[in-house]
Amino acid sequence: MKKTGAVMSWWVLGFILAGAWAKPAVAQVVPPSIQLPEAAPATEPETAAPPATEVVVESPPRLPPDQRLAELKFADLDALKAAQDDCLKAAEDLTKRIPELHREARAAYEEARNSPEAQAVQRQIKDLEAQLVRILQTAPAVLEKQQAIDQARQDMLAELRLRTTLDGMIAAKELEPRAKSPE
Repeated sequence: MKKTGAVMSWWVLGFILAGAWAKPAVAQVVPPSIQLPEAAPATEPETAAPPATEVVVESPPRLPPDQRLAELKFADLDALKAAQDDCLKAAEDLTKRIPELHREARAAYEEARNSPEAQAVQRQIKDLEAQLVRILQTAPAVLEKQQAIDQARQDMLAELRLRTTLDGMIAAKELEPRAKSPE
């Protein structure tokens, strides 16, 4: 069920993205309540910094969706379209961030798994499992049944020895000359 839901989520997101890319470019009008202050122009540093191998662009902080919706209740059409485009951009940013978060979560899980606390708990679990096996093997009902199994095996071996002895006796009787029948 979870897998189907995830597939459907990705399908819907792809559908939304395909619809967004099909639209002609429109100038974005951001309502004043959402606009961020303009940054000062960056000055050229005197020494060139080495190029970064991977540039991570952090998206500007956004208000929670409920607050943004409340602010846009009475906005005009252009502001609503701009907010819609902003929502799509936010979804794209989050879509790109989620796999990295998964990798970070796996790394944190493995680090936690190898921590001294986790190793101590693993040892405790192994000790408890060994103790459980000992308790189960020495339980009176289990010992009683094990004795019954041992007795049944001994009885089976005795029956097989008797059968082997009877096979020998039968073979010896069959080899004896037949006694003449009394006439």
